[in-house]
Amino acid sequence: MKYETVYEVTSENLLDMTHIVPIILAVGGIYTFLNAFKKNKKEDKNTKDYFSLILGLTMGIVFTVSSFVRISNSIEKFDKIKRSYRNNEYEVVEGKIENFDPMPYSGHKQESFTVSGIAFDYSDYYGNYYGFHNTASHGGAITKNGQEVRIGYITENYGQNVILKVELKK
Repeated sequence: MKYETVYEVTSENLLDMTHIVPIILAVGGIYTFLNAFKKNKKEDKNTKDYFSLILGLTMGIVFTVSSFVRISNSIEKFDKIKRSYRNNEYEVVEGKIENFDPMPYSGHKQESFTVSGIAFDYSDYYGNYYGFHNTASHGGAITKNGQEVRIGYITENYGQNVILKVELKK
């Protein structure tokens, strides 16, 4: 049987909006802090400026630390998944798509299906999922029951099957 590869995890890019937003928030917090600090230097120190200073400092610290922790965890997880693929440390299941439950175009639910009893689910909107996550309603390759596929995947510690490779039968 000939298969055409339509997805490989090595083609994924880590940088997306779920990682950019915390950075923007951190920059906003630091800006607020610096702006309040400038006001305190130029004007009489009053309660409003102290509040802005404390709020800006707190926002800057909280968002900066949480951004770096989240990005660091994401990079580590993403590297682990790519390393599993490159080292051929993954399972392969082959068969027909069954129990296909698509995500509606305007919805945010998980799209799901099974192949030979192995369950998969994913969404375009879930930012912590690395692997195939392009739903049918947004142009994904898996579109219906009966499609013949070969899927490379790993099972994460929490039971999620992460799709590393999708091949469609020609």
